[in-house]
Amino acid sequence: MEYSTSFKIRNTPTGGTGLTPHLITIDPNGNIWWSEGWVSAIGMLNVTAAKPSTNNGVTEYFYTPSCSSCGSHTSGISADKQGLIWLDDSLQNTFGSFPVGGGSFSFYNGGGHPHDGLNVDSQNRIWFDEEFANKLAEAIHGFSTPTPTPTGTATITPTPTSTSGSVLGTDTFHRANQSHWGTASDGQTWGDDAYTQSVFSISANTGLVTATGGNSYSAVLGPSASNAEVIESGSLRSFSSSNFGDVLRWSNGNNWYKAFIDGSSLIIQKKVNGSASILAQVPFSATAGASYTIHFRVVGSTLTANVWPSSGSEPSGWMATVSDTSLTSGFCGLRFLTKGGLATITSFLAQSL
Repeated sequence: MEYSTSFKIRNTPTGGTGLTPHLITIDPNGNIWWSEGWVSAIGMLNVTAAKPSTNNGVTEYFYTPSCSSCGSHTSGISADKQGLIWLDDSLQNTFGSFPVGGGSFSFYNGGGHPHDGLNVDSQNRIWFDEEFANKLAEAIHGFSTPTPTPTGTATITPTPTSTSGSVLGTDTFHRANQSHWGTASDGQTWGDDAYTQSVFSISANTGLVTATGGNSYSAVLGPSASNAEVIESGSLRSFSSSNFGDVLRWSNGNNWYKAFIDGSSLIIQKKVNGSASILAQVPFSATAGASYTIHFRVVGSTLTANVWPSSGSEPSGWMATVSDTSLTSGFCGLRFLTKGGLATITSFLAQSL
């Protein structure tokens, strides 16, 4: 085999700059990413905009190392299925992530010189070697705010279990503080109330819904689908006359399926032509301010839902199951009743089944 096409990273000479393209990965959208060696950066090639022998479609993303005297070498790199590019910096003894759609780097303590061997497995666990510590490290990611881990094995909030499917939309909420939810980490724009209502904002790498009037609000992301699931993690400041959860087959504020928690129950509800009714309800005690992960799925006429503390693991079976044929397709997203004042969302994943 021989290659006949190449693409430049920079159009200017790079000799002596420290730019040494190292390892490579491909994100879920088919774009090419690479580590850039000694310049504290990663690069991305948008394949649809690429032109041979030029750097059309190339974007470099730079970070500032936390240790200014340690040196920097960006080496391992891998893409997960939830909208993040993972990388390591061997001289900084860190590993971290960067949203596919752009945003801010998040770094964690990586122990003994994490190097070339970094990969993300099918369960979204990050694995990397520690060259000077004679160890392999495992990190389990749930889109939490970064907290340095002092040992070689990094532990973050566990990620929700998901089946393989086509990703419809994903958001880590890791981006600059802003009004509304704007552009998700996968490059798509949040729709409905998240696009227009001032109660939606991004702050400290989380999605916020701040409202006290007792109104309901929707946020949808990605294309319409029939069989799909949503997995999201978040919390409520108060469950007093408030709830939050996932929506499937959403077409507008008057037509949707919703799985949500209200502090005492996990509920599957439908709203058809403006008329709401509860389809299933099981006891589930939730604490205000604690993070919970809700997994809601619809396949054909079967709707299923689970909920669990985000620090734990998903139940082995479905907590709530019901059959309904009222709605056949629509968008995936979230819906909130925040009379208690604040909802905080830290991760969102929607995929077709």
